[in-house]
Amino acid sequence: MKKYYEEAIQKICEMSKILTESEWNKIAKEENYLSSESLRYISNMDFEDWCKTIINSNA
Repeated sequence: MKKYYEEAIQKICEMSKILTESEWNKIAKEENYLSSESLRYISNMDFEDWCKTIINSNA
């Protein structure tokens, strides 16, 4: 599970903007990443807040 979570973090960092949940879920389905719901559960954060935290911590 940790591997998949880290892969999602890497992909989010590569994006040029913060994605909506539906945009992320489309990418996640096509490229086999964890869904926004799974990320929300693992991080215990709202998806948008999680994305902002990830992007800001890697800036």
